[in-house]
Amino acid sequence: MKKFMKHAKTKAAKAGLVIASGLAAASAQAQDLTTKITEAGTQTEANLTTLYLAIFGFAVLGFGFWMIISAMKKG
Repeated sequence: MKKFMKHAKTKAAKAGLVIASGLAAASAQAQDLTTKITEAGTQTEANLTTLYLAIFGFAVLGFGFWMIISAMKKG
């Protein structure tokens, strides 16, 4: 029984070490993922701003062409 307990303690110590190192790695990875998510959010905001400006620009061009064509039809 003593031999079994000694063996069990050794295995438990090794398992505890593996679990502790795994948790540390998971924590580091979680922080890295948080940084990547924040960067992706920033890029998304920049892309949306560009998209909104492009849509607004096309609307202005379309309105301008419509005004020119309607003025040509009247004149």
